[in-house]
Amino acid sequence: MCGKGYPSVKDNAMPPISVVLCSYSHGVGNGIAHVDQALVTGFDPSIIDMRLVIIRTEWPSGKKEMIDGAQHISLHDAYDLLCEQLATADILHVNGALDPVACHAAKAVGTPAIIEVMHQVEPGGLHEDIDIVVCVSELVRSVQTHPKNKVIHNGIDTDTFIFKPGRRDPECVHVIQVSNQSKKQHYELGKVVNELKNPAVRALMVGSRQPVAGVASLGVVRDMPRVYHQADIHFLIEQVYALGLAFLEGLACGTLPVVSADSGLSAILSEAGVGWVVDPAVKGQEIDVLQAAVATVGTPEFLAMQNRGRALVEKNFSKTRMISEYQNIYQELAKKPRTAPKKPGVWMHLALFVQLYAAKNIEGALPILLPFFRDPRPLEPYFLKHPIGNICVAFMLTVIGPAFLNEGYTSLVSDLCKKLRQSRCISPYLDSLEQDILTCRHS
Repeated sequence: MCGKGYPSVKDNAMPPISVVLCSYSHGVGNGIAHVDQALVTGFDPSIIDMRLVIIRTEWPSGKKEMIDGAQHISLHDAYDLLCEQLATADILHVNGALDPVACHAAKAVGTPAIIEVMHQVEPGGLHEDIDIVVCVSELVRSVQTHPKNKVIHNGIDTDTFIFKPGRRDPECVHVIQVSNQSKKQHYELGKVVNELKNPAVRALMVGSRQPVAGVASLGVVRDMPRVYHQADIHFLIEQVYALGLAFLEGLACGTLPVVSADSGLSAILSEAGVGWVVDPAVKGQEIDVLQAAVATVGTPEFLAMQNRGRALVEKNFSKTRMISEYQNIYQELAKKPRTAPKKPGVWMHLALFVQLYAAKNIEGALPILLPFFRDPRPLEPYFLKHPIGNICVAFMLTVIGPAFLNEGYTSLVSDLCKKLRQSRCISPYLDSLEQDILTCRHS
């Protein structure tokens, strides 16, 4: 009688760690979406099984689609759908500071661990059960309040962004600005180039940002390596820039950056001797710095800086390095056991309403307030103490409340004020709104 023998090594292999990556970012020109895609495609699926879920704040209830391998869902329905996705997951990986649904869904179904990744310069850790806040730069880390945080720099595919050293054009210097409409900038390239008055400089905009000062724009471009291979300098003086994925892509290709002193890359580039830094507090420095950068193009120092830039990206900002660091965190967190189901916090519906309303999804937002008012519990103190929680409450008191009063929803605004008073919320905005309610009732 033959036995079954010994099980194979493959039979004994541990199942992959199941990770649900929940993001609010999408689109060709979105840097966070590029990082998400790099993570989804970068892991060995036998080790990390990652599913990407994109929450769409502008979509109506009931709409969901699979787009390029990612599940796109409406924010209105996201909580229930994420509960299904996370029921068998080991880890929730969520992007951004204001997430009203993903973390609550994870705890409702006992998902063992939550990692929150901050791509902007704002405090994370709003949900009390987040295990670790990952920051894309030291600048982002400097504003965190969560006790456990770590820096993992975003990475790029150095095989896609191929290095091309040397000057691009013997006759002129090509300067680009890669930026989307949502970016807040200290200076626009077009205006600075006009003040520079150097006929050898050719300026070009790339991205969804509207053309400024007569500078032509390519719009959103898929083949960015081709753009960088035709540009000598990338000039972008953005306000409090977390890191700068486009700068890293350009560096990998040989395009040298001019960045703002309040960006997450400024100290790194200065230490490496790569590119130029503009202090926006110094009037006229942006013109002087761009002139100095233009004068360097074609010199031995320009070529040396290009080589240092490529080496810096390969060492510290590669996709391979990024994948490895996230995998280390996932493997550590995967050791945690499943937790007991936990009822969503009271603040979930308030924050969900704020996000939908801010996205002009008014029809989907209004019904969200009903479960918020019906919940007998007060708002959680940790939510009210957190900077993002404060922003949500201030938005309700200074934007939503007055707007609803003007539209005749006096009882709804009154319920809001009662709920905040029940939660021991103290604010001059609340005092003012309550006075406006009395005025409306007596008018």
